Amino acid sequence: MHSSHPALTGVDQRPERGLRIALLGYRSAPFSGGQGVYLRYLSQSLTALGHEVTVISGPPYPDLADTVRLVKLPSLDLYARDLGSVTRT
Repeated sequence: MHSSHPALTGVDQRPERGLRIALLGYRSAPFSGGQGVYLRYLSQSLTALGHEVTVISGPPYPDLADTVRLVKLPSLDLYARDLGSVTRT
């Protein structure tokens, strides 16, 4: 059977323009738990490939590279030291 598609040897298959990618995290502690660490390295790698990456996260917020946009969503910070104002009735 003859293929009508030419061989793609040596052809750069990356798009001319990078993708716009959003990554979501509900709690993104930057140094433990996994999610914050994963968001940091994944977003950094995607921007290195030429993509525009936005991370949307609640506190604690991830520690991201300067090339990654962070949208901070306020929420109950369960890592806060003083939850007195939340727990008082």
